[in-house]
Amino acid sequence: MDRQATVRRVGTGMRSKFRGLLYLGLGWIAFSSYRHFYSDRAVVSMSAAGIHFHRPWLKGLFIPWQEVRGVGHLVVPGISGVPYVSPYAAAVTVGQNFYEQHITPKRSFFSPPGAEAMFQPKGEAIQVVLSSADMAVKAEDFLGPAEARWKTFRDQPASPCQRGGTVFYGRWSIDGSRWQAVQFLAPLVGLAVVGLYR
Repeated sequence: MDRQATVRRVGTGMRSKFRGLLYLGLGWIAFSSYRHFYSDRAVVSMSAAGIHFHRPWLKGLFIPWQEVRGVGHLVVPGISGVPYVSPYAAAVTVGQNFYEQHITPKRSFFSPPGAEAMFQPKGEAIQVVLSSADMAVKAEDFLGPAEARWKTFRDQPASPCQRGGTVFYGRWSIDGSRWQAVQFLAPLVGLAVVGLYR
């Protein structure tokens, strides 16, 4: 009799764990579907007028193409004094005056740790990093469009009304790739395995 009660208890425990994992998986699917149809605001967007940043700790930062002095990979001083060019970070260079007048006042006290790394000095200018670790966009995907737009619009008069040809970065969406399916299913399979063999 004791053995049957133990088996019944184990079976009930397994069913409740499975039910919990099932609810967790359904919740994840619902959240992913919601994010697909009602996506967050783009973290970085580029238009004919300039670059718009939308971060909670850096509200409404806009850099017109006329203020950009250069586009390229982030350059930081190396340990030996030789500059290190980071292949993982894309940046635009702006003047010190523009940085002090338009960017410094927008920086928030509540910025996350490491947010100061978004602004790196380069001689008399400041580099503003476009790509970051929380975005799934590679630096090369920023550099091509940013450089093309900068070369095209840098000599034209500034007009914040121009909105044509906007490129958005930082949005997450379902693209149907195998890699995204693996990223979606791997945690669920891992949870199921842990729950069943616990």
